[in-house]
Amino acid sequence: MPQTMPPEQRAMSSPPITIRPLSGDAEIMPYMRLTDQAFNPRPSEADAREWATFMLGLEEFRPDMMRGAFRGEQLLGGCIIYPRQMRIGETLVPTGGIGAVVTDPALRLGGIATAFLRDADAYARARGDALLLLDGIPHFYHRFGYVKVADASIVTVAAAALADLPATAVTVRPATLDDAEDLHAVFTTANQSFTGSFARTVRQQREKLSRRIKNPPYVAERPDGTLSGYLSVLQDAPRATAYEVIALDDATIAALLRFHRDLAPGQSLRWGLAPDAAITYWLQDHLTIPGYDRQSDPRYLSAVTTEIAHQDDTAWMAKIVDLGALARALLPEWQRRWLAANLATEGVMTISVGDLGDVSLGLSAPLRLLPTVRTPDMAVRVTAAQFTQMVFGYRPVSWVATQAGAEGVATALAPLTALFPQGWPMVPASDGF
Repeated sequence: MPQTMPPEQRAMSSPPITIRPLSGDAEIMPYMRLTDQAFNPRPSEADAREWATFMLGLEEFRPDMMRGAFRGEQLLGGCIIYPRQMRIGETLVPTGGIGAVVTDPALRLGGIATAFLRDADAYARARGDALLLLDGIPHFYHRFGYVKVADASIVTVAAAALADLPATAVTVRPATLDDAEDLHAVFTTANQSFTGSFARTVRQQREKLSRRIKNPPYVAERPDGTLSGYLSVLQDAPRATAYEVIALDDATIAALLRFHRDLAPGQSLRWGLAPDAAITYWLQDHLTIPGYDRQSDPRYLSAVTTEIAHQDDTAWMAKIVDLGALARALLPEWQRRWLAANLATEGVMTISVGDLGDVSLGLSAPLRLLPTVRTPDMAVRVTAAQFTQMVFGYRPVSWVATQAGAEGVATALAPLTALFPQGWPMVPASDGF
């Protein structure tokens, strides 16, 4: 009776896996069908072709960013490495976004994903990316150097707190393609210093809107016709959940609240917001549940509740692919932070980052990148994962100082905290891939 060969043995006895750009309809369409089957609850040939047409028409599309895994001429799977410019503070960092990773279901556990990730490192480095980012499945990507850099959070407004909202002159309506330029301006204004968002062009905004035109975001419009925010609700999800909300002023927050309350009457509203977002603070400061002062213990009666969803080693994870490129990209932001901190500290600080190399900084005004200094005034050593989380502000420097693999952090706490402040990195839903 024939025996099934284990995946590891099958992979060893097969021709090697080659990763290369997909070429032509004969290779792109099989990959699109695999993608449609993996991510679409109701896959179809029409949807696969529509997705292919959309991808090939993107402003950022380059033939080499759509990668295929082959054994000989057989397509095993594919992925896309999007070119992105990620905001970290007020600067932009070239970042490769790994998405739509799929493998032929009959060929899984054969080393294909490993081949993709090794190729992604080389490809991103050659393209000039400093970071790679992905929305990863659990318990897999850490072995390739990826580390968690962002958590999802939902702010819930209790239905009882929505009864008496102030009226404003801001109106709310469905977006149209003609709103693309104004939506782009609103998104950019709201996210221009928000770690985790990506720079986008007006054309890219229009492309995103065109994909959602049957279920468009709801835009907030001032009396003068300018847009001041928007709220996005998924068509096939509970209407009380808005996965992305932007508001540039108080009147817009109130208008979006009133609109969303009427869209999901009698329900508590759930907005995808960072805990430290300006909108979150407004909600906390302005909303109450009537009669809460008569409760026996009002501390546990919340008009606004923030829920943070954390699972380690999954969801948004990143790795450094070029430490030098990362340092050069971050230098303007480091200079801005150093000037704002106004520390009296001077000299040279060298940060050794795992096996990726060193970053040497002249602690003066302006802050300077230096060649590696053998005897710096402050010598710091951290792992690549720790440095990545510091760059994103995902973990405070004071916490890193207590972790295994970190050396010299405690003695350089003040300058490191100035350069790597803790924050709340968050990838906006419309920036997902």
